[in-house]
Amino acid sequence: MRYLTYLLEGQPRLGALHQNYIVDVAKLVGGPDTMLNFIQAGPEHWQKTASVFANVDAVNLSSEGIAIPYDDSLLLAPIPRPLKNVFCLGRNYYKHYLEGAVSRGEQEDKPPAAPIWFTKPPTAVNGPFDSIELDPEVTAQLDW
Repeated sequence: MRYLTYLLEGQPRLGALHQNYIVDVAKLVGGPDTMLNFIQAGPEHWQKTASVFANVDAVNLSSEGIAIPYDDSLLLAPIPRPLKNVFCLGRNYYKHYLEGAVSRGEQEDKPPAAPIWFTKPPTAVNGPFDSIELDPEVTAQLDW
């Protein structure tokens, strides 16, 4: 099952992609209505949710207001506002390192001796299809 966060009436909601529909998890199963709260609910609630979804027909749920047709424009970041910074590992596998080396014009194929860590603050999170604001006073080029 693929969980997601989507926008419903201006509010982020926990959904699951099922039969090309977004099914509102809280409306169907009860319990948490955001991804973060769902994660914090723990394995027992995750298993309960999975067992309910095993017998779901999303088309019928749409008439009950529990499911809506999937639309990219409704998607938000899975956790729109994480509680803390997200820590990331840069150049985390060899082919990724080589790709970066080529784009930087480097000839050496030896990866860095130590991991390259970076962090993203909660304010840097955006949805999968959202635009990324570029402030030319800060940088002229953005990375992934």
